[in-house]
Amino acid sequence: MTDTTRRTLRLAGAASAAALILAGGLIEPRGREVGVDLGSGSRIEIGSWRAGGSLWSAALAQGSETVTLENVTVTADTTTYRIPKLVVEGTSLPRAEIAALFDAKGGEPLHARLARFSAKRVTAPEIAIEQKAGEHLSRYTYRNISLDEVASGRIVAGTAQAASFEVTEDGDSVGSGQHGRMTIRDVDLAYAARLYAEPAQGPSPEMRTLYGSIAVEDLTFTDDENATVRIGRIGASDVKARPTTPSWGDISKAMAAADSSDKASKDEQAKVLRLIGEIFGAMSVGGMEIADLVATSEDDKDSRLTLTRVAYTGGSPGETRMEGLAVTSPDGTMRLGTLSFSGFSFKPMMEGLTRLAGKSETDIGAGDLRALVPTLGAIRAADLSIDLPSATAPGDARRRNRVGIRELLLDPGTQRNGIPTSIKLAVSNLTAELTPDMQESGLKPLSDLGYRAIDLSWTMGAAWKEEARELAVEDFTMTGRDMGRLTMRARVGDVGAEVFDPDTAVALVGLLGASARSLELTIQDGGLYDRVLAREARQKRKTPEGVRTEYAAMAALGIPLALGGSPQARSLGETVGRFLARPATLRIAATPKDSKGLGITELMSVDDPMALLQRIDLKATLE
Repeated sequence: MTDTTRRTLRLAGAASAAALILAGGLIEPRGREVGVDLGSGSRIEIGSWRAGGSLWSAALAQGSETVTLENVTVTADTTTYRIPKLVVEGTSLPRAEIAALFDAKGGEPLHARLARFSAKRVTAPEIAIEQKAGEHLSRYTYRNISLDEVASGRIVAGTAQAASFEVTEDGDSVGSGQHGRMTIRDVDLAYAARLYAEPAQGPSPEMRTLYGSIAVEDLTFTDDENATVRIGRIGASDVKARPTTPSWGDISKAMAAADSSDKASKDEQAKVLRLIGEIFGAMSVGGMEIADLVATSEDDKDSRLTLTRVAYTGGSPGETRMEGLAVTSPDGTMRLGTLSFSGFSFKPMMEGLTRLAGKSETDIGAGDLRALVPTLGAIRAADLSIDLPSATAPGDARRRNRVGIRELLLDPGTQRNGIPTSIKLAVSNLTAELTPDMQESGLKPLSDLGYRAIDLSWTMGAAWKEEARELAVEDFTMTGRDMGRLTMRARVGDVGAEVFDPDTAVALVGLLGASARSLELTIQDGGLYDRVLAREARQKRKTPEGVRTEYAAMAALGIPLALGGSPQARSLGETVGRFLARPATLRIAATPKDSKGLGITELMSVDDPMALLQRIDLKATLE
């Protein structure tokens, strides 16, 4: 359970308990120094109180009253709540039923008692909260709190107009901040109390809504290194949860008591893993959003990170989307229009962690570790641009390094034992100016050909077909503006499920049993060949047409000679020669003569191209 959930539960429960105790006549109306134990180490202390009417009259069973509490202190586990003033309006339950709800000797659980509590309004000018976790101490102060309606243990709507907070460790500040209005809707206090106190009944209980929505505006946080993050709005909706075994409260206590250090025993580590898997698998979020984020630092005022929006949408498949990311500094800028992740799921990892519980290190095998791989989803990015100064001339704006990508897609498809059975990759318009820095990084040959910038795109699609026991590279295409296009397709047979086995030895044997079935290459010239001819002509002091004729003749004569002079070698040499003489679209297809394919182990051992050529059919066509 999140800190926010626990704080909301305890605060509203404590306020409800205190008001009903007074309204029900469980204490004598002295008006000062009231203390009530709520069990499980929780306690309410009230400095003074007053009622807005005759609480002890017969009208109590039919009317509604206002109860004002002052100097309220609530302690629960390691958290303390201090409320200078608390007003509860519109409680209307028969006195006997109120007494039964908060009878310390009664055996009814808290969630059942809260389910019968209603109030028209609960307000407090200020609430201070201290929460300890080891050497960490968190202090929160909420101002102008109003729960507009509590109906049958459920907060219909509530607000806090502002808040401030500080986090310390060993007495030293770690960070502090504040935020504006906080809004909550449809918060089920009774269900939260049940989750915290009771373990699951049955093998797989259903999830229920815990929060309808929660939103915080104008959040600012500054850490101990003077870095500041400002967020316009944070919100979450449709937060659901289910009971766990053990209960949420017992898991929280066990996690706090567990040794999670490197010195922890294997059993202790397994216990922590199981608890993490249990609690993460018991929650779901319908949607989350962070809007208008700005991060700055006092130590580097010229640098800034901004983010327009990050949003998570639950469901099947879920999606996380980031928009308008920008990082600016004196050293350069980076901008990203959108980045999205869809179809990701940590459920397999959580289930895998749960299965590891109780296993010793020697019992954990490759299959257990492979089960921890989450479900991978599709990644999409668009409008990426990077602008960096030159390493050799940082002050020269004309030599800045600028790189951009219009769109990128990576989709790994369905997984088998943590390994994708298909993959799609697409990069559209990778652009870069061929500055001196870029040339030094390996692109100088393109500059020598006369290119001043590059614009490249490529796609790849591959899939494993289980019934056919085949791995197919359905498309691999590279395209360069003013260069040309290269396309490859291939099929590999005898690829069974064993190649996805968690045991690497089994997977390796499966791969070695594969066989090549076909390979096809398509080459289309788009200007690269003419630039090569022009460069060679300058170096050899010939005309480009002279070099073209030379290359065509070399291909027509040299390829058959290198491949043994067979009819298909001569045909290949002739076709390539014609392509070099007048570029068009060249297609080369290779298939083994044996219908069973050519074994991978055989290909790895081939050292004579002519012997290999005798075992395949090689065809070349020019279009």
